[in-house]
Amino acid sequence: MTGDARSGKGPDELREQIEHTRGELGRTVEELAARADVKARAQDKGRQTKEQVSRTTARFTRRAWEKVPPSVHDTADRAAVRVRDGASRAGHAVQDRTPEPIRTRTDRGLRIAREHPGALLAGTAALGGAVLLVGRRRAGARH
Repeated sequence: MTGDARSGKGPDELREQIEHTRGELGRTVEELAARADVKARAQDKGRQTKEQVSRTTARFTRRAWEKVPPSVHDTADRAAVRVRDGASRAGHAVQDRTPEPIRTRTDRGLRIAREHPGALLAGTAALGGAVLLVGRRRAGARH
């Protein structure tokens, strides 16, 4: 007696069972692949953390702002406008007096920084570390 005859399943039923098993296997493989994708999981966790920090910051800022008297709100708003206007005027004055080759390089640097914020952060950290190291060496040389 063959296996088909003993189990009582015909060829169509066996094909259906095979397709079902293949589908389950495919889903299992996809799930395992997703679990093994450490980079994607880390990025997802980073996005979740960033969203949580944003929500917490907004909530904290809103609560703190609600505790400030209205007269302080008005003063802060007026001061913010003055600072923004002054910064804008200063920026335009600097831009008007800056030679074209320097403006071009600065614009390029800003574009690169916007496109690669991680590189900017790493460079800033390296520069900060170098400044601290030089400061410590100078302080050690004085003693």
